[in-house]
Amino acid sequence: MKKLAKALALTTILLLNGCSTKESEQDTRGEAVSNDFVSVEVIGGEYILDEENMATEEEGYLALNIRLENKSKESLDVYENDFSLYDSDGNQVASKRVYAEENAGLKEFSASSLSGKKSTNGYIVFNIDKGQEYELHYQPAYYTDQTKAKEIEVKIDTSKFSDDATAVQQLTQRYIEEVFLGKTTDTSDTSDSTGQSETQGGSRLSLTNDLSAEHDTFNETFTKLIKDDLFSYYEPSATEIEKILESYEKANQENGKVTYTIASLYPKQAIVYVKPELINFYDVDVNSIDDEFTDANRGKYTSADYDKIYTDAEKYRAQKLPEVLSNTENTSSESGDGYRIILVKTTDGKWSVDSSDSTENYDFSSLKEVFMGGLYE
Repeated sequence: MKKLAKALALTTILLLNGCSTKESEQDTRGEAVSNDFVSVEVIGGEYILDEENMATEEEGYLALNIRLENKSKESLDVYENDFSLYDSDGNQVASKRVYAEENAGLKEFSASSLSGKKSTNGYIVFNIDKGQEYELHYQPAYYTDQTKAKEIEVKIDTSKFSDDATAVQQLTQRYIEEVFLGKTTDTSDTSDSTGQSETQGGSRLSLTNDLSAEHDTFNETFTKLIKDDLFSYYEPSATEIEKILESYEKANQENGKVTYTIASLYPKQAIVYVKPELINFYDVDVNSIDDEFTDANRGKYTSADYDKIYTDAEKYRAQKLPEVLSNTENTSSESGDGYRIILVKTTDGKWSVDSSDSTENYDFSSLKEVFMGGLYE
């Protein structure tokens, strides 16, 4: 197996131990395989990404959710290295110890003393070649009279497991484009009324976020900031504000650049970094608009018209801003790798972009400021 490119966080490597015997019992993924004392079942699995090692098109990290049931009346000591994975050539495949946050949903299979008639489950992560078939073997590392039984083998077809990395990144892009840039998405080939589904490897993913409502809330905040930061004397009309927003959105849609990089993907959580290059209002040449107004209106006001001068100047600014915005160059984000966006998988298998103002979601507010042209509350 080729060495994976480094980019995402994995730490300790755990090599699984196991032995093979001629007398074994085999079955396919999703069905329990038993001997006289235990039953083993792969109850789920998916490809994950970690913050130090990144998958390729050919290779990946497959997290198998393994359930082990003690069928006897006696307690049974179980260990993660009771399980071994072998490729079609009989080579043992290394596992990976992954340290994920608790809310990521990657509960590892851990050592325990399992009481009689009880079961336990957890994930073991293997570095595999995508699309290939493997065998998961169970044989206790420490033998007792109870465990001197047939070695259990479970067939693993890696093509049957979901690899959602690309789809999750696409969902993030859809969220950003619809909520912050006002883009609309073609929903003709989607399965739900909101058109928020993405297809990857035969599976269909969707967002639970109400993108239209979040876009409206975003624009309400953006409108207030434009009025407060760019106008002191003149109250722009709803039509004028709408034209400014539309011009800003259109300029960013046509000339802006947003880079998306998925950093981690776990059963219940994903992290995507978003790096935008957009128009910043502090780079907009507002002074040229004001100078243009001054040149066109020299001698038309008296000293008593102080407030009116500024009111009329800002009205002229409101009328000219859409044109100036379309000719303003983008500004690169000073966010390093980008802004950290958290996606959480809901109980129904859909994803939700965390748009809360929580402490853990510290980057989201900063990202919103960038998409509001640097204006902030």
